[in-house]
Amino acid sequence: MISECRLCGGSNLRPWMQDGRNRDLVYYRCGDCALWNYDLDCGVDQTQYTEVYISPRDVGHKSNRLNVDSWNFLKRYAETPTVHHGHRLW
Repeated sequence: MISECRLCGGSNLRPWMQDGRNRDLVYYRCGDCALWNYDLDCGVDQTQYTEVYISPRDVGHKSNRLNVDSWNFLKRYAETPTVHHGHRLW
């Protein structure tokens, strides 16, 4: 368990939420500044949730097909964004 808020240093932390496969990821909410603090005791390594890396640019992979189909449908009806406030979007 963490003892102080990473933002304000306060010690008024309350368990707020549990997540993860085994509900072992615990978040505490600071009663002083309202920041959600993740308990790092169980680590920050997320490889336990990833068995194989799949590139989002791999248009042939089954998990990306719906994204590609959706994009192809949308770009028929929408203009391609180019520049917004001086910044190139694509």
